[in-house]
Amino acid sequence: MKFKVCKNLEYVQGHLTSGHGAVIVEAESEEEALKLAKEAFEDDNYAVEVDSYKIEDCGDFYGEAYFDNVDFED
Repeated sequence: MKFKVCKNLEYVQGHLTSGHGAVIVEAESEEEALKLAKEAFEDDNYAVEVDSYKIEDCGDFYGEAYFDNVDFED
């Protein structure tokens, strides 16, 4: 059995290196979906998702360790 055990850090310092905007639309065709997505992006009605980041430094651990709710396949 595998467990993911985590512990909090005092801080994490770094920067985001890339990301993208994403929208979920209901449409009858790809063309309609692209039109609706274009409108959403123009209206700033989208979610930003981080693709990659660079961690430059982090603080010490604090608090108690805890289990993350992740199921691992053996």
